[in-house]
Amino acid sequence: MELTQRIIIRGDRQRELAEKLIWEVPENYEIIIGPETKVRTKQQNAYNWAGMLGDYARQGIINGRKFDEDTWHEYLKKKFLPDNYTDGITLKGYRKWVELPDGTLQMKGSTTKLTVGGFADYLKECFAFGAQELGIMFTERGYVEI
Repeated sequence: MELTQRIIIRGDRQRELAEKLIWEVPENYEIIIGPETKVRTKQQNAYNWAGMLGDYARQGIINGRKFDEDTWHEYLKKKFLPDNYTDGITLKGYRKWVELPDGTLQMKGSTTKLTVGGFADYLKECFAFGAQELGIMFTERGYVEI
């Protein structure tokens, strides 16, 4: 029996469901209870693409060249995503790199695997690098949940 279930306790209904499921869990299964992990929000991601990456594409120059949002996104992920799982920053099981059969490393890490706080930290690093190293003047595009 393959069983994977996640329940976020919001009230008595979820508590009752969790109790019911516990009695149905077969032997040799693990139950983990901890605080809810909130992944980066849609608002944070929209701000990343419409705001910061747009400013990088319009103003960022390295070695005399400009790049589009997708290229900056890949570059900044490579530069600033954490290498391994970090409690409160990434989701469990996160890895930035995967080793291929020939021994080379390929980036697997994604901003979709960051928590709200982890993504806020990532954005801060990207903003600092853009402003300090590339002279990007970032435009205000709205509130970012940090």
